[in-house]
Amino acid sequence: MNESLNLVREFKAFRDTDGFFKDGLEALAIAIRHIQSRDDIHECFIDLPGKLSVIVDFNGGAPTYLVKENEALDNFKETTRTGAVEYLEGNL
Repeated sequence: MNESLNLVREFKAFRDTDGFFKDGLEALAIAIRHIQSRDDIHECFIDLPGKLSVIVDFNGGAPTYLVKENEALDNFKETTRTGAVEYLEGNL
């Protein structure tokens, strides 16, 4: 698990701009593809600083996602979280 988290950190150098959310999801999709290629990782927690926390469950092969907004973002909407899952599923 430590190796997977180190791998994810390599993709977490995001700028805090309007493009942060989309850039973060693109990097997250790349990281998940790398992690998914390993048989020994079944769950991974990924934090996108200031935006979303994502728990990826690889049990059974296809990943499932629990995406939640960080508590600091009171104005995040449910549609944004749904959109995050749709983006990830469409880009893996």
